[in-house]
Amino acid sequence: MSMNRLRSRQGFSPIWTIVISIVLISISLLIYTGMILQSNYRQAQTEIERAAHVSLNASLENRDVRDINLAADIMSVQLSFEQNLIQTGYVKTDEQTWQRTNHDKVIYTLEHLHLTPDHDRISLSGMIVLPLIWGPSSSIEIPFSTSVQVLFINP
Repeated sequence: MSMNRLRSRQGFSPIWTIVISIVLISISLLIYTGMILQSNYRQAQTEIERAAHVSLNASLENRDVRDINLAADIMSVQLSFEQNLIQTGYVKTDEQTWQRTNHDKVIYTLEHLHLTPDHDRISLSGMIVLPLIWGPSSSIEIPFSTSVQVLFINP
């Protein structure tokens, strides 16, 4: 009896308005989270590739004549790569783990970072751990793999 009386006065429009609002807010939050994760992933990959390019080019024996010996010493590349990551703002937390922070907030973490030499190319692989926007306890791990090559210009 009271349900019919309530429905006859106001109808179900307030309830439907609340349900539709909750659904729209949830979808918006999901899209926002996805865009933040994609942006952070691309930023991390770009920074890693840039550090690897600089490290590989800096470790060549003769920087002016790059077409004679393109193979670089992996140990010097690794040391230079780690220095470039530190200059970029990463902090080494473990043997193969690096963290990127901004105002004491972790933006992302690089785990299981491996450099593999292949003549004139260095391959990088590992995991990028991205925390979700609602807290550091929940995160997503995305594998990445990229390679950089010695660059030279033919006259």
